[in-house]
Amino acid sequence: MFWGIRKGVKIRQSDTLFSKIVRKERNYICEKCGRREEPNSYNLGLSHFWPRRNETVRYDRRNVDVMHNIPCHDYFENHRKEYETWKEKRMGTKAYNILMIIAHQSGKWDKFIEKELCKQFRKEL
Repeated sequence: MFWGIRKGVKIRQSDTLFSKIVRKERNYICEKCGRREEPNSYNLGLSHFWPRRNETVRYDRRNVDVMHNIPCHDYFENHRKEYETWKEKRMGTKAYNILMIIAHQSGKWDKFIEKELCKQFRKEL
């Protein structure tokens, strides 16, 4: 793993745009430690609670948290149970359970959807 990104995970153009939108919406503040970063900081990214391979929540704002790649995101990657407890406390049990149900539904990547997502995300930026 390097800078919070696992090798083999394909970063799509829509992922990059989505990350910019969410970081901007959340004022470039790490949601774990509370420190603010500059907009173009390489050490501030999105932590996907349910991994990106779960297409149904890949672009769900409830599924992502803005975090420093090192040490905050890295810490939760290595302490999953603590991340689960933290996430449930932040969201509330009902919302946490709903997110889990959505994450476990099947979804597939599609070129058309990717193109439409990029259009939508560019408008939001």
